[in-house]
Amino acid sequence: MLKTVRPFRLLVALAMMLALFATPVTASSSQTAREIESAKATRDRYNQRLAEARANQNALQNQTNQLSSDLAWIQSRNEEQRELCELLLQQKNDALMVMAQTANDYADAVEALEEKKGQYAARLRIMFDYTGQSMFDAFLEADSLQGFFTTVEFMKLISDSDEQMIEELTAAREECDLRKADAEAAATEMERLVEEADAALAELQSNEMMANSRMYDLKNELSAANNEAAAWAAESAAINNEIANLTAQYNSQIEAERRAEAARQEAARQEAARQEAARREAARLEAERQASQTQTKPAQPATPPAAPPPSSGGGYAWPVPGHYRVSSYFGYRNLFGGTYHSGIDVPAPSGTPIVAAKSGVVLLTGFRGNYGRLITIAHSDGTQTYYAHCSGFAVSPGQTVSRGQTIGYVGNTGRSTGPHLHFEIRNAKGTAVNPMSYY
Repeated sequence: MLKTVRPFRLLVALAMMLALFATPVTASSSQTAREIESAKATRDRYNQRLAEARANQNALQNQTNQLSSDLAWIQSRNEEQRELCELLLQQKNDALMVMAQTANDYADAVEALEEKKGQYAARLRIMFDYTGQSMFDAFLEADSLQGFFTTVEFMKLISDSDEQMIEELTAAREECDLRKADAEAAATEMERLVEEADAALAELQSNEMMANSRMYDLKNELSAANNEAAAWAAESAAINNEIANLTAQYNSQIEAERRAEAARQEAARQEAARQEAARREAARLEAERQASQTQTKPAQPATPPAAPPPSSGGGYAWPVPGHYRVSSYFGYRNLFGGTYHSGIDVPAPSGTPIVAAKSGVVLLTGFRGNYGRLITIAHSDGTQTYYAHCSGFAVSPGQTVSRGQTIGYVGNTGRSTGPHLHFEIRNAKGTAVNPMSYY
């Protein structure tokens, strides 16, 4: 009896080892996959901020260009207005000089007129003295007849000449009055034009000062926008480098896990070969002992369920929609000489779609020993789901999948007795748990 018990214990240990060896070690790659997704989300935020910064940069640059054009026009108008002011100021000075000269001429004319008036008045008094005498008295006083007529004629000429001169001086004064009025009007007009030109120039200069102030502010804002855009570009480049490094790390981890799995499978195969003779000899007896002493086979349902199991609070979808019969439950079983079954088997025709029980990131798609073609998915709560014996894949490692999304197809690959899905749920520690507790 002892000789048969020892091979049985070795067989159970070997079966458990095979189950463990058939489980890919994906903790590190799972973490890296989550880091990649987090980095991609960060990159998307950085790219959004970069796009906003560049849009602001372009808007400020357009404002700067427009303001530069406006400022150039204002400076050109300032130069024209300064030239106009100088011209009007020169004309004003010329008008003031003309007005001053006219005032001098007017004063001279008034002075000359007053002087002539005095001379004329003196002559009039002299002639008045003569006119007080009779013509006879003048004739008597004359030296000769010719002298008498000469005196009379001379007095008449003097009187006519003085009257003409006074008329000319009066006309000259009137002309001076007109010229003085015109000069004063011209000077007043020039004064008004100069004031208007000065006001226009002052307004242009004020506009130029405001434009220069706004240009200074815009340049500072544009410089800040350039710095912000450069900073976000650097952040985006850095996160892209991080994603590239994480992707390379993830690929290396997947390759290392594949090699480790291959080594474990090879070790398990060699161990199985060494124990094969003893296992064949003790298989029947150990199966009986397993059923009677050590195995706790779960009760099978009397009839297969007619409807899909309800979804749990964890939000797990049934992995093979439309096929709800479970042919092999979680726990120890007699199949393959008595093994520990780490999941449930759901029979379905080959090619039937398999869906993700929960949203997550695909860690592995490939052939893995007894599992055959295997898909593993990591979920945000740290758990993982396994989908084994697939005939084909609809996803690839690193891909994000949603709950209920088709990820593969039912098959008969690996260690399988017919087309079905072997479905496992592993907790955050990597330990297989009963999937039916989630439905």
